[in-house]
Amino acid sequence: MKMGKEDWYFVVSTLIGLIGLFAVPWKEIFGKVKSAMRSPKREVIMALALIGSLFMSSLGWYKASHLQPGSIVLNVSVYDPPYPAPMQIVSDAKFEDQDVPLDGYIYERCTFKNICFLYDGGAFGLHNSTVIDHWKLCVKDQRMKNQSTMLDALKLTIRPSTEKSFPPKR
Repeated sequence: MKMGKEDWYFVVSTLIGLIGLFAVPWKEIFGKVKSAMRSPKREVIMALALIGSLFMSSLGWYKASHLQPGSIVLNVSVYDPPYPAPMQIVSDAKFEDQDVPLDGYIYERCTFKNICFLYDGGAFGLHNSTVIDHWKLCVKDQRMKNQSTMLDALKLTIRPSTEKSFPPKR
């Protein structure tokens, strides 16, 4: 079993919290030691553990509340209705900072980074292809834009659209 980044954030923040607990002078707090034996070294460790724990907790909270993956491996085939012309196959290509048409293409083992998929409702395929960083689906058909807006409003999409307008412009 492989641990993800979020698991490591949790492990590190838990260890920092435990170090902070062990650095607390519990005997002084509960009055078991009459004279206050403060140690500057212990206070520094306690302060660092507290700050580290707060930082790691904040980082974990931020990561949990921003669940947008850095990359996605896609296996999608949309062949119905069939595209009027034969499908063009593109293999092992890299696309970056550009518009990529979907209709009539099958992309195999391709990498897409910071792209806009141009889609008009036709047949396409994305097989073992990786989408990295920012991406969006660009459509011309108003019905498809309306559906995208509704899915975003219902929070049913992985990554919200960049255009926000509800009700749709007419």
